Amino acid sequence: MKKLFYVLCLLTLSMVTSCSSYDDYDCEESSYKSLPDLVGEIVENNNPEDGLVYVSYTSSTGAKVIMSTRGDGLDSGWIYGGHASGRVAAVTLATKLANKIEGGRVVYLKIVPDADGKGWSVYYKYGN
Repeated sequence: MKKLFYVLCLLTLSMVTSCSSYDDYDCEESSYKSLPDLVGEIVENNNPEDGLVYVSYTSSTGAKVIMSTRGDGLDSGWIYGGHASGRVAAVTLATKLANKIEGGRVVYLKIVPDADGKGWSVYYKYGN
């Protein structure tokens, strides 16, 4: 019951602070947010046809969308974190990941749309 209350509180908070449409969501200009809020926004607002999204996260500063290229070392070593098919599932998954991740370390998340466009797979790995 406590977990449900916590998830509902996070969902309410994220809905209050979230963008109203995909057009309002600019990956390059995103600011640091809580990991659950940001992953929820990505799953809800990003068009799966636009492809995968990379996120940088530390427990001290929060999460931020980052632009990435193939040559920057983000190609291998990913650990499957879970699957989300909507905002509530994404917030729940990101909350679990935030609690699981070692504090103080930089963590990268790769959020990959399903081929059918109905969900997202989340992978993570620790930075250098």
